[in-house]
Amino acid sequence: MLKRTVLLNDDDAGLEQGAEMLRSGGLVAFPTETVFGLGACAFNCRAVAGIFEAKGRPTFDPLIVHVAEPDHAYDLWDSCIASTRHLCDQFWPGPLTIINAKSEKVPDLVTAGLSSVAVRCPDHETARELITRSGMPVAAPSANRFGRITPTTWEAVMEELDGRIDAVIKGVTRIGLESTVVRPCGDELLILRPGAVTCEELRRVCPVVLTGGAEAKLHSPGHSSRHYAPTVPMRLFKTSGELSHLIHASGVEISRIGVLLFCDEPVTEKCNVFFLSPEGDLRQAAARLFPALRFLESCSDLILAQVVPATGLGEAINDRLNRASFRNTTD
Repeated sequence: MLKRTVLLNDDDAGLEQGAEMLRSGGLVAFPTETVFGLGACAFNCRAVAGIFEAKGRPTFDPLIVHVAEPDHAYDLWDSCIASTRHLCDQFWPGPLTIINAKSEKVPDLVTAGLSSVAVRCPDHETARELITRSGMPVAAPSANRFGRITPTTWEAVMEELDGRIDAVIKGVTRIGLESTVVRPCGDELLILRPGAVTCEELRRVCPVVLTGGAEAKLHSPGHSSRHYAPTVPMRLFKTSGELSHLIHASGVEISRIGVLLFCDEPVTEKCNVFFLSPEGDLRQAAARLFPALRFLESCSDLILAQVVPATGLGEAINDRLNRASFRNTTD
């Protein structure tokens, strides 16, 4: 049976009602500085199971636990090395998720049976106030069906999960990309998922920064081969010549082709065109990526997306584009 999903304002009354729903085992979507999260009490296994059910998310995919204050993370970890504390001091509150060995307080369902847990302290007043009022850590993946385009607005959450969750708190996201997921390993830092904190920013506080490789799929959320995906086929290109070839070889009516461009450049064919950033700004492009995919999905039968420069936030943007366009070998 579908639930009645309530829309709540991000004021005192709305936050108190949302916090009470969380305390009672409900599912509440809320804005963070990155994207909208779907929250449940991290210590309530029945509520956490509701997240997997509402999203259609496989239980082998671990969840991120959100805390209101950086110090609250230490109760969720079994131990904490000096480099982890340094990361917390430098990047929290903020869009960095840190993975460490979990304490016995954290249910195995949250961590997909792993001995580690992913934690972050968001830099968003509404998110932190909701968590504070609930009085507990909140497990919260992105508030969308599993594998679908990540929501950055409350309207997008309602499109995805209306009737499946208890409430959505209105609000505004700022960054538009998920958090960066890292795992400290002695003096080294493994990036398991690129995100809003760039590799360059991490190297300023940790000299040895590595990509996670195979370990990323085991320990980090958001690592299905096909993820963040629109319901229509999507292909990537780099140059205008590649774009022209894809358009004319697609067999799709030109007016039903969506083209996602990084910056302002001419497209002679009459496609549905969306510019991530006419000025070529990667931060603006990151904030507009998921809304752009939702828009093009709504008016196109095929999306052709341009790869962005692989510097700074460009690495995370390209990661999302690659997963959104992934094709099985049987496709």
